[in-house]
Amino acid sequence: MGLHQRTACLQCSALAPPLGDSGFLGFPSLAAEAPGDETMPTFGFLYAGLEAISLLPYNVVRFRDWLGEHSGHRITTLWDLDDSDTWSDTSPADIEQLYALLESEGPEELDAYALAKARAIEDGTLVVRRYCAICSCGAQWTSAEPEPIRPFNNHLLPWPKLQLFAFRWARDPNEWWQNSLMDCTDIFEAFMAQLPGFLISHHRHNIEVRLL
Repeated sequence: MGLHQRTACLQCSALAPPLGDSGFLGFPSLAAEAPGDETMPTFGFLYAGLEAISLLPYNVVRFRDWLGEHSGHRITTLWDLDDSDTWSDTSPADIEQLYALLESEGPEELDAYALAKARAIEDGTLVVRRYCAICSCGAQWTSAEPEPIRPFNNHLLPWPKLQLFAFRWARDPNEWWQNSLMDCTDIFEAFMAQLPGFLISHHRHNIEVRLL
């Protein structure tokens, strides 16, 4: 099937839009409370970090909107569709329902995601740009490739917002809090892997973020 993780609303029998390359970002909830030492952070907790620095690519925003549309419903994620040990706590009925949803997903559903993205670019809700953080000392850190992202005006990052992002995303990528993300949110790629450190190391300067 080529899938690793997938989220669905079992109450509505609806699959969430793909997040990255069939990956996931935190526990599928918009709750923004800080996690305990042994608790996976929620999507909402991690999303708030991205929002604080205006780094909002399309697939992350679309997943956030989907969670909002299904707020209060019964949401589940199979963390690895090829490894039964990772979803041993999921009921057989829920597993059967999720697999049925996956089997019923055809090209038209995936085409709908692509069409929605194209329309958002056309109407200006999204722009295809690179994200850039520029320090007053002359240093800058820029995402590798243009991608669909929510537009924003150039602005300085105040310390509280910079800190909110950096301390939510400066995490060991090998811990189980994300997988198979893409583009600017891919924690295994240089841009996101080093962005928290870049912001922290220059936090006593003025850091402006902009789209290029």
